[in-house]
Amino acid sequence: MGKMLKKRRKGIMVITLAVLALFAVLFTRARAHQREKAILTARYDQLQAKYETVQEKAEELKDKEAYMSTIGYIEDVAREKLGLVYEDEVIFREKDEDSEEDN
Repeated sequence: MGKMLKKRRKGIMVITLAVLALFAVLFTRARAHQREKAILTARYDQLQAKYETVQEKAEELKDKEAYMSTIGYIEDVAREKLGLVYEDEVIFREKDEDSEEDN
């Protein structure tokens, strides 16, 4: 009966060690998955912020495109870049200080 008891204890000890080793492996893998999840969550947040920025920029460009197809835009460009005015339009300009000294 002594040999049988020693074999049983030895078997229980082996099973216990195997279970503990399994728990150690599972714990290590769980920690690695938690770290990976944290990294992926941070990356997701970065990409989400970038996506929102790009969406806002796209909306701004869409609005600008709509404005650029209006007569108002064409008139603004003609006035600012080309200095054009309507035939019956009178332009008033302030005198510059430099031009007053020259006169």
